[in-house]
Amino acid sequence: MFLTKLVDEFIVKLRLYMVDRIQTASNGQDWIQGTQALMPSKRLATNPEQWDLGTLVQVFHTHSDSLFKHDFGGELRQVIPVLMQIKEMRNRRVHNVSRALPILARDAYQVADLACRFFELMTVNVPESIHQELRKMRREALQMLYVEELHAEARETN
Repeated sequence: MFLTKLVDEFIVKLRLYMVDRIQTASNGQDWIQGTQALMPSKRLATNPEQWDLGTLVQVFHTHSDSLFKHDFGGELRQVIPVLMQIKEMRNRRVHNVSRALPILARDAYQVADLACRFFELMTVNVPESIHQELRKMRREALQMLYVEELHAEARETN
């Protein structure tokens, strides 16, 4: 499904950004151990490739004031809700809540827009390839929403 692909792509981009940022700030020290020490109630996998969105959000919170806040112009009030909304939609999809609350194209577009916004809120340079890829996915989600709206309108007129 498109939403899964979208969230997976966001996770990859978020992980790359966060790992790079934490590694750079750790000055060659064991950055995973350092992060683990800040999160005693959470057991971190030693391979960041295994970190899911929930773990990434926790790591983001752990380092938010010391590292990530600076990348967003010192202000995280807009960023944290973006991450939490993406996480909530991912959880709906993964934990079968979507059976009771179907995930519609509108939801996919919202997640695509949030993924774009996360990187657009940064005041540091973000590789253009990240913006291009996420914007492409947002356009795809918008197209899906458009088609869904057309079908809904057609059903209403019949």
